[in-house]
Amino acid sequence: MEVDGIPNVRVCKERVKPGINVVRQMGKGDLSLLADRAKEKFSTFSLSTSPQEVDIVVVGGGPAGLSATIKAGELGAKVILIDNNWKLGGQLVKQTHKFFGSQRHYAGIRGVEIAELLLKKVKALPTVDIWLESDVVGFYEDRILGVLRNRKELVALRPQGIILATGARENMLAFPGNTLPGVYGAGACQTLMNEYLVRPGTSALIVGAGNVGLILAYQFLQAGIEVKAIVEAQSKVGGYYVHLAKVNRLGVPVLLKTTIMRALGKEKVEGAVVVSLDEEFKPLEGSEREFSVDLIALAVGLTPSAELCWQAGCGMNYIPELGGYVPWHNENMETTIKGVYVAGDLSGIEEASTAILEGELAGVHCAYSLGLGDEKENEEKIASLKNELALFRQGPSSWHILKGKAKMLKKTLEQKEFIYPPPPEVKSTKKRYILLECPQPIPCNPCEKVCPRGSIKIGDDINALPYFIPDLCNGCGICVSSCPGLAIFLVEEIDENISKITIPWEQKLLPEGTRVEVLDSKGKYLGIGEIVKIRTFPDRTSVVTLKVNSLIVKNVRGFREKRLDDPIICRCNEIRKSEILEAIRSGASDINTLKGIVDCCTGLCQGKTCQSLVLKILSEELKCNIEELATVTARPPSLPFRLGEEFRRES
Repeated sequence: MEVDGIPNVRVCKERVKPGINVVRQMGKGDLSLLADRAKEKFSTFSLSTSPQEVDIVVVGGGPAGLSATIKAGELGAKVILIDNNWKLGGQLVKQTHKFFGSQRHYAGIRGVEIAELLLKKVKALPTVDIWLESDVVGFYEDRILGVLRNRKELVALRPQGIILATGARENMLAFPGNTLPGVYGAGACQTLMNEYLVRPGTSALIVGAGNVGLILAYQFLQAGIEVKAIVEAQSKVGGYYVHLAKVNRLGVPVLLKTTIMRALGKEKVEGAVVVSLDEEFKPLEGSEREFSVDLIALAVGLTPSAELCWQAGCGMNYIPELGGYVPWHNENMETTIKGVYVAGDLSGIEEASTAILEGELAGVHCAYSLGLGDEKENEEKIASLKNELALFRQGPSSWHILKGKAKMLKKTLEQKEFIYPPPPEVKSTKKRYILLECPQPIPCNPCEKVCPRGSIKIGDDINALPYFIPDLCNGCGICVSSCPGLAIFLVEEIDENISKITIPWEQKLLPEGTRVEVLDSKGKYLGIGEIVKIRTFPDRTSVVTLKVNSLIVKNVRGFREKRLDDPIICRCNEIRKSEILEAIRSGASDINTLKGIVDCCTGLCQGKTCQSLVLKILSEELKCNIEELATVTARPPSLPFRLGEEFRRES
């Protein structure tokens, strides 16, 4: 095919920055032809005609590309790391949450900070050259890469080894209104918020309840964006339980077997209509619901960005478990073309921890294949990295990846039954102890590593469920702030009425002394509590200690400001409905008991204004008629009078 006079090349103009045009190449061809044609059209281009020789080129500066560069550079390889962004880090720079995994792979550290740590290692390597704002526009014959360096100079590179870590792109959905301003991919929302500090909207509907959708919902809440709902077409949530728990306890509803039907609005998003789905994923008539939102965020999966692999002629496989078309690669991450490696989401959509491991494996093996480093040490490193990957993938959360890799390698994979018995129930006799809310086997162990007394155990299988050994715990609470899933809580029992609970908190902080509504794991109201202490740690996770009723302390998972829709029932003493409900749920079953607990009906009006309201609340909460309730005990005075006045009898 010939387009615009250039064989096998499609030339298109695309605005990257005002006044700058780029050329993209979509097939094999002659780099000089592309450059000549580009120079005719765009005066900003120059061409370095003779290919520059280099040991290794790494394309992509995300977790996989950075890790590959570090390992190859440590073995002495001359590496050029190319990324089309203005800074390195890839998706890491958008991730403000703490990562799971092992300590060696930065578990418990936020994505943005992991990017900084990896970049520091890259910059310390004297043999590494970093090219930012540069695009690899083509993979040409004779292993030549055409690179648009700084978006103005077309450079030819002929590396001995090539590591492609180009990541993935977001999937979109087709529905009426999907091109309205206000419909975003999840990654675009994260870029706006976490890189440019711009809120993409004020109220949002999120489509997709995988890890990306759940994390995005949490980040929206941190940015002050209301999340009306998360809709998910499947019958269960695809993301980790701990991510789901974080948004559940903040009151975000997750609607399963539901998807978006259409966006509302003419010039921009003004709302969204969602619809329930049947077993065949067809809309159920009459199940439509409308949400008033100005932001629709799509978190419906990723597809590997494999364009350079197609151009290179790599063997490609369509494997749904890995995200779509992926380049065939062996256990060393080498493709069907010798010396060309892949790593990270390009090799199959997975987590950042495995992207780092795959990048390290590709970097070591690529440098080793060039004769760099000690043979025995390299083989030991390669074996160790493969073993780490196997450990990460031995749990149920990675089963689809194992199936996809086996399908690609045409291996038979026997169905594995994952049996993780529940941790032993151990009742603590201490008044200060922790609660673990981590029921899903995922690869993560910071809680075990951070405890100085070894009171939390996971064992050799990083996917195993953690369990608590009370006798070893001194109640220091360091684990509360260290858990990436915010799934550890510290309880201190004061007496039979009052207890304290310390919870991890990454949302808006309220001052110490503030009375708040405390919530359970589903974001439902439990009662009233008081913030008695706040500590903020260097990793920017705060721990908030709440004083609450002892009957509810073990169920407290979050809090919120007292809502405006929480009306005052007793005007004289300013007692709100939530406080009366808390007392009833704590055991009060009549108005006289309520008077003693919350001081309602004892003000200047002597209950004339609020008594009927309190009785109604009691009857509704106890599910009985008002006449079935105990009557109020009437005591003088019936009207208020000044202290010091006396009753006088006429003589």
